[in-house]
Amino acid sequence: MGLFNIFKKEEPINYNKEMKDTVTGWIKGNGINIYSPISDEEGNKLINTYGYKSDYIDFLKFSNGFLDEGYKIFGISDLEMDDVIYNNNFLQKELNSNNYLLVGETEIDFFVYNKELDKYQVLLKLDHQVKREFPDFYTMFYFYIIRENIY
Repeated sequence: MGLFNIFKKEEPINYNKEMKDTVTGWIKGNGINIYSPISDEEGNKLINTYGYKSDYIDFLKFSNGFLDEGYKIFGISDLEMDDVIYNNNFLQKELNSNNYLLVGETEIDFFVYNKELDKYQVLLKLDHQVKREFPDFYTMFYFYIIRENIY
């Protein structure tokens, strides 16, 4: 390592790049709609204002949401952002905690980011019990949506 390499600042990676490549490749390869990506400015607002994690924002910069076979990952548009804020407020009141941010849903589950644990969780809508837990957004997407439930 050269002397000047110690001063090189590298951005930390908060998610598994292999999972990211698998998820984005699967979406492209299966012809699933890729929605107009969000901007860096919109992503920064979601992180700084609401506390969303950078890996979810990274996904939104690839595809501003996802909808297939009853699995929905929330994208951010003016209308949908109002829905996300409403659903987050409802979920936080139901759980008596501000630690949860909603990122998606199915008919029976919520996909949430638990800020306190720094993990993504799948919660049953009926009783809010934790069904599964994941270290990052892309791993949750892969194991819960791609591998176990769709194909």
